[in-house]
Amino acid sequence: MRGYRPVLPYAMAFSSTAIALLLTLGLEPWFSRSISSWFCLAVLISTGYGSWRSGILAAVLATLVINYVWLPPRYQFTLADPETLGQLGLFLLITFGSDWLTHRTQNRPGVEVGSDIAECQYGQNLLQQRLEQQRLIMEMSQRIRRSLHLQEILQTTVDEVRHYLQTDRVIIFQFAPSWSGTVAVESVDSEWKAILSTEINDPCFGQQYIEPFQQGLVTAKADIYTAGIGECHLNLLSGFQVRANLVVPILLGESLWGLLIAHHCAAPRHWQPSEIELLQQLAAQSGIAIQQAALFEQLQTELTERRQIEQALQQLNSQLEQRVTDRTTELTQTNDRLQQELSDRARLQRELLQREQLLDGFFNAASTANIGLCIHDQHLRYLKLNQALADINGIPISADFAKSSAELLPTLAAELMPQLQQVIATGQPISNLELSGTIPSQPGIQRDWLVSYFPIFADINQAIAVGTIVLDITERKKIEQIKSEFIGIVSHELRTPLAAIQLSLGLLKTGIYNQKPAKFQRMIEIALIDTNRLVNLVNDILDLERLESGRAVLEKTHCQAIDLMQQAVDSVQVLATQQQITLTIVPTHVEVWVAADAILQTLTNLLSNAIKFSPSGGTIWLSAQPSDTIAPPIASPSFPTTSSSPPSSSPDILFAVKDQGRGIPPEKLETIFERFQQVDASDSRAKGGTGLGLAICRSIIEQHGGQIWVESSSEAGSTFFFTLPQEDGA
Repeated sequence: MRGYRPVLPYAMAFSSTAIALLLTLGLEPWFSRSISSWFCLAVLISTGYGSWRSGILAAVLATLVINYVWLPPRYQFTLADPETLGQLGLFLLITFGSDWLTHRTQNRPGVEVGSDIAECQYGQNLLQQRLEQQRLIMEMSQRIRRSLHLQEILQTTVDEVRHYLQTDRVIIFQFAPSWSGTVAVESVDSEWKAILSTEINDPCFGQQYIEPFQQGLVTAKADIYTAGIGECHLNLLSGFQVRANLVVPILLGESLWGLLIAHHCAAPRHWQPSEIELLQQLAAQSGIAIQQAALFEQLQTELTERRQIEQALQQLNSQLEQRVTDRTTELTQTNDRLQQELSDRARLQRELLQREQLLDGFFNAASTANIGLCIHDQHLRYLKLNQALADINGIPISADFAKSSAELLPTLAAELMPQLQQVIATGQPISNLELSGTIPSQPGIQRDWLVSYFPIFADINQAIAVGTIVLDITERKKIEQIKSEFIGIVSHELRTPLAAIQLSLGLLKTGIYNQKPAKFQRMIEIALIDTNRLVNLVNDILDLERLESGRAVLEKTHCQAIDLMQQAVDSVQVLATQQQITLTIVPTHVEVWVAADAILQTLTNLLSNAIKFSPSGGTIWLSAQPSDTIAPPIASPSFPTTSSSPPSSSPDILFAVKDQGRGIPPEKLETIFERFQQVDASDSRAKGGTGLGLAICRSIIEQHGGQIWVESSSEAGSTFFFTLPQEDGA
């Protein structure tokens, strides 16, 4: 028997826990509050029979049984649950408290037995109080888990709290958004005033109390008349017969929902820390219950709505079944039509895609051919245009969309808009309309376009858009104008010498000058002069065309400017001597990079013109110097002059041919270098020449990378300037 004694306390722990389990299961339908009580008794018996070790074993077993059997989720272990840990702590407290009291009683002398008994009774009372608190908290927690009826849970809570605290009134006060509120639940002794459902607007409760209560503030007033509270709050409490109160906030998360309040009305009361702690724990449990009830109410609402929806769906289902039955045939027919429509739509989409691709290809091809294309909607805004038209407008494609021609081309709006509106209104195209004007990107340049408009129809009678074809014919117009002028001038220049040749040869053919050798010789000279004139005209035309077309190859070398000027003077010296003109070369040592023959032709043309238009006995100066030299060493009077172009500032060689002729009118300075342009129409007849010499000079100088211009004064004659590079690539 002695060998089994060490095991008996632990066997007692197992057996007492098993008995507590059976009693709890058997009595639960009649005593719902007895769940923890039987297990607490089992822990006390195990500790008293054995020691704290067997008590710990019983506490652990009791905690596991309660967690597994009663706490949800039932029949599963959730050992980390705060409630489970709280129960374990309670059982351990019972174990160590009971063991301490037992040893203290056994070890004290007999003279102190009375005192120890008193202390033991106090400890037992304290332990019983703790047990009752834990019972209340556990039962409320279990009630929350088992029931979702908030009013029942809260009412039971205030009843239990009032019974436990032995106080006169316990209420739960719910705040409104304005921080007034209503007494939602009350447990009150019949001796005192009932305040259930009373609306309370405490003027002393302001923003200064909201945040502290949200932080968990607890107020315990032992006597409201000595607590130093405000008069308005004192009057409110005294109206409810309150003498002492304990207030604990009920929080939903971080928001303040209400207050759990205990009122003691009969006399002042000092609230114990354990009582305050109990109300705090119950307030936390109440917050959980309120949250669960709100969720349950929301769920109930959703379930009600779902049931209504299900009922409606059932009705609709019945109706739909009938309608489906009635429309099956119709849907089959509709499906056949839909399949045909989808097939047609797919075919139309393919055709539309092909047309779009064709249209894009057409627009791209037009851009390649420099033909502008665009489409305007009914409001005359751009819907589509190609790059060629954007280049013609001088505006990027992205800037054109959703804008009208009036916005983009205001200078042409007066002509464009009426034409577009006419096509929209009449549905009739407008073809090959010539249009002239300027565009914003090049405001100073006059341009010409050939424009055609055509309607785009949605149906037979209504035009929904306008297509526009634009061809820039500015260069063509210029060429036509030049061609017209050229034909007019050349025909005149050809007709005049041919008529003279025809007349001279005709007279010779008649024989009337056979006996007059001098007259005969004169007719031959006239025919020869006009023949040479025709040859020179043809040669000049061919030279100019060859230069302007770029077919002339200029073979450049380093040449001394003085050599070129001397050769030019030598070639016209006979003509100058006949006209009694002095040719003067200003000495220089500069070198140029030029095609010698072309520059010699230029100097010869300029000297020939100067000789023709200089008075007998005059002087012509020829010079060459770096262009950055300000004053050319040409001895000439200082007279006001006009110029056809400002001189270049580049470090080139500046040539000058100055005469003492009659000068050139200012209006002729800019056109004197054009084809067939002369100071006077009679010059070509009186002085000779084709009117192409200066145009040839300009082409030669420009192909060398230089500039040519003239300055003239009616008193001092004219000076022709041109620049030539010193080095290759300069």
